[in-house]
Amino acid sequence: MAFFQGIRRLILAIFRKILFLWVRTQVTGATPEALGLSPQQPVCYVLQYSSLSSRLVLEQEVLRAGLPRQAAGWRAVQGWPPKAASHKQL
Repeated sequence: MAFFQGIRRLILAIFRKILFLWVRTQVTGATPEALGLSPQQPVCYVLQYSSLSSRLVLEQEVLRAGLPRQAAGWRAVQGWPPKAASHKQL
């Protein structure tokens, strides 16, 4: 099992490097001290969309800022994002 996790991490690292050939990010105020994070407390990262590119960008920025990585695997919240309400025309 650990072997497959190692391969998965390697593949995602390669994807991240390729993605960052095109993507440029600017993050402000993302140091553990500025955010008031405690190493003993878990951190929850929330993405608007559950896409591979969003996850790779988040992971890269977390590594750059020295923030804690997610402890468990990625999990989508059921029913999120909420569906837009239908509008009736009068």
